[in-house]
Amino acid sequence: MLTIRVLQGRNLKNVALAGKPDPYVKVRAGNSEARTDAKSGTLAPTYNVALEFEGVSASDEVTVMVMDSNAVGKDKLMGSCRIPASDWKASPRNGGRGVSLGAAKKPP
Repeated sequence: MLTIRVLQGRNLKNVALAGKPDPYVKVRAGNSEARTDAKSGTLAPTYNVALEFEGVSASDEVTVMVMDSNAVGKDKLMGSCRIPASDWKASPRNGGRGVSLGAAKKPP
């Protein structure tokens, strides 16, 4: 089992057309996907949740996406990154380091 703890976001880019975004984090690992709840109107959300994934191998890739939840229309990608699952599995706390998101690009 792979457990990824989503703690917080900082200095998120505002992609909302009006007001502030309602960000949530979506994680894909192996053939599974999980997400946090959306946090309303903030660029510095706090989540502090653990997302668990079964059957993830070291050769899999973990995709982390921060999305802006929209009541109308599609949710908007705010940023993403890809990390080999082997990096997550090597340390239960991922070395205690944060993960930086790159420019918003749609993952495959």
